[in-house]
Amino acid sequence: MQVCWNGIFTEEKELRLDVRTNRAFRYGDGFFETIRFEHNRIPLFKYHLQRMEASNNLFKFETSIFSFSNIAMLIEQTFQLNKIESGIARVSFFRTSEGRYTPLQNDCSFLIEVTEQSFGSYFSLLKEVGLSTQTVLHANALSHLKTLNALPYVFAAIEAKGNNWNECLLPNTKNEIAEGTWSSLVWIEDDQLYTPPLSSGCVLSTMKLALEDMLQQKGEKITEKVCSLSSLQQSQEVWLLNATRGIQAVSHFQDKIYSHDKALKVASELEDFLSL
Repeated sequence: MQVCWNGIFTEEKELRLDVRTNRAFRYGDGFFETIRFEHNRIPLFKYHLQRMEASNNLFKFETSIFSFSNIAMLIEQTFQLNKIESGIARVSFFRTSEGRYTPLQNDCSFLIEVTEQSFGSYFSLLKEVGLSTQTVLHANALSHLKTLNALPYVFAAIEAKGNNWNECLLPNTKNEIAEGTWSSLVWIEDDQLYTPPLSSGCVLSTMKLALEDMLQQKGEKITEKVCSLSSLQQSQEVWLLNATRGIQAVSHFQDKIYSHDKALKVASELEDFLSL
């Protein structure tokens, strides 16, 4: 399998990383994107680019060897070299420097890996979703970033697997519900769309950014609102959004069964919007 390492294509098995300067390995000092690729294009790249640039503004990486806007071209080339027409790209960015917690330099390395996967529509159902009792999110100035330190999501995903849930919602330290292990949260209450604010500790979602743009064109919106357990118990529908899976409507959460009529309609509209 071919990967792209700092703009150079090489066989994955031949890639060698310097453990002394690989701060991704040592400290989780970096961020990543998981990107859907199909029909020789990246439907959400505008929003991935927005998040990459916002992340780098905080990480302060030196990026003179590449441009974030050129990452799309490198992703396409990586898929082409591997003769993959549809799949997921993972792009990891991390600081390359010696030093302990304090890096000596801010040089940035990046790695593009691709995996073949076919995609259906932008709608699916999640039959059983639970609420984590073992993991909480700590909202802070960095919690909206998709960093290489994903331990809360790993532990929550393990909890979900152990309970035979399709997905697991994560509360924060205030007992507000922030997001899922790999998804952002939207719910419908009194026919209005709501989503938790970033101050709840959730990651900035590329699919939610796309959904907000589409709704804005139609004169509609998603309102930010703190999500409590009672919010979900009173909801008409609950959606979990993901950059590679689209809108996933929750069918069952605790004792509540939800409809998904609105989710099905909006997912179809979103697919049309992203194909433009």
